[in-house]
Amino acid sequence: MRRRYVQYQQDRVSAVRSELLELAALLEQAQDVDAECLAEVHRLLTSGCDSPLYNPDIHPSEMLATLYFLRSRLNTAPEHSALDRYGV
Repeated sequence: MRRRYVQYQQDRVSAVRSELLELAALLEQAQDVDAECLAEVHRLLTSGCDSPLYNPDIHPSEMLATLYFLRSRLNTAPEHSALDRYGV
């Protein structure tokens, strides 16, 4: 299988850095994550065509909506930020 590499949009990643770190923390501590949620995380982080992190033709609001959706599906304790665990 041949892999193509695409460059992410630096300004977009910088704009959502804290949300991406929170998503990573939520994934790390999640007990049971459904397959659809994991597939969406995979698409966000790897798809050069479908991910707003890579494709400048996708409006940045799509990235914010995707991150909100993923965090809400993974967040088991909404009153505590997952970043508190890491002191970030």
